[in-house]
Amino acid sequence: MKEVNVITLNNIDYIIIDEITIEGVTYIYLVNENDDNDFLIQKLKLKDGQNYLTNLANREEYNLALIAFENKNKQA
Repeated sequence: MKEVNVITLNNIDYIIIDEITIEGVTYIYLVNENDDNDFLIQKLKLKDGQNYLTNLANREEYNLALIAFENKNKQA
């Protein structure tokens, strides 16, 4: 059985399914462990020595991160 990393956002557990860095920005790809249709992309930010997940700025950034994920995983 494969070990997975899980984080909780808004009382929902999400499995980290991928991490991709684009132009120095790291995107974290998450799926709800109880609902495969609940897919999130968050941005990893470093502030005061701590890592935080934040929302993407806009639809353009979301599309950029989604295309990178699709391109990386289309052969998987």
